[in-house]
Amino acid sequence: YEIVSRDWSSDVCSSDLLLNNFYFQLYGSKSFFIISPNNLFNVYPKSPVGRYPNISKVDLLNVNDKKYPKISNAQIYKVDLDPGSCLFLPSCWWHQVVSNDVSISINIWTKRPLFEPILEKFQMIPFGCKLFLKSLLTN
Repeated sequence: YEIVSRDWSSDVCSSDLLLNNFYFQLYGSKSFFIISPNNLFNVYPKSPVGRYPNISKVDLLNVNDKKYPKISNAQIYKVDLDPGSCLFLPSCWWHQVVSNDVSISINIWTKRPLFEPILEKFQMIPFGCKLFLKSLLTN
């Protein structure tokens, strides 16, 4: 798992090809802009069969319809995460993230298939959060 604490936003739309992502929002808020993997050619991957098939040329926050007209064929879902929210982002789903303010989040990536045992990772969350939050308060 990974703990992130910073004002963080993504300026690129991407997808995780081999990993599912459980995203837990602990503090602050973030917005996810999500597109189904069925829209591969609507999101204009930098190189669909080359080195960067999981990075899009399109900035979902500043879409240029003239340069990327097919993006209008893709349904873009917006998901807002507030403290206590959890988002499951399956592998291959396109996403771009915006941090709305200072935030603390936890990501847990799991290999495909989804039903791979992940209980050990979930059991570590409270302990890891406590250690991380304690380090923030003492520094």
